[in-house]
Amino acid sequence: MDFLTQRLAQLLLRTDATPSPQTLMDENMRALERIRDILADSALDDFECVEQIVQVMETLGIACGDRHDFG
Repeated sequence: MDFLTQRLAQLLLRTDATPSPQTLMDENMRALERIRDILADSALDDFECVEQIVQVMETLGIACGDRHDFG
């Protein structure tokens, strides 16, 4: 399933009121800002960086597969 389809499916499954387009834009912008902050954090090694970005994506309901899961 592609990124947009996953995001739309996640939004449709919400039990709360349908969010406004502005609310969706705000959520996505916060996610992009968080990803930018993760990428800029020189204290993280590559593995930690990828893991945190995956967590941001999963918070939005976007599956990232299991390639990042080495546990």
